[in-house]
Amino acid sequence: MNAVMNVIFLAQANFGGGNAPSAGGGAPAGAGGAATEAAAQGAGAAAQGAPGGGFEQLFFIGVMIVVFYFLLIRPQKKRADKHKEMVKQLSAGDQVITNSGIFGKISAIDDTSVTLEVAKGTRIRVLKSFVGGIANPTTEQDLAQQTQN
Repeated sequence: MNAVMNVIFLAQANFGGGNAPSAGGGAPAGAGGAATEAAAQGAGAAAQGAPGGGFEQLFFIGVMIVVFYFLLIRPQKKRADKHKEMVKQLSAGDQVITNSGIFGKISAIDDTSVTLEVAKGTRIRVLKSFVGGIANPTTEQDLAQQTQN
């Protein structure tokens, strides 16, 4: 009941109708009565929603899915495919950098992992999927500049 009273009060204030509702709960009679009824009917119609809005909502959702595909899913898939191709082409003797930032030379490869020589006589075994890329002589300098910016 208080919600209805608040709507009536706001409608009267917006449409220039009579005084605020009294403490007894009744709306005062006067010039604001017609405006109050019109506002109450408008509020009821707005609560039901506009006809034909379902198609517009489905269209909007479809557009959002297409936008997400082209901005998020497709570029990520391209990066994953590029990484998968790079991992397939790894061979012994390649200088690589892992996702954790370890530089090393591939000394052995099996189905799921590579063995990296990170220092003379020091070898570590890393999953192929964690090889971040092929390292060239300027890779370390390029990465250092990126972290400083």
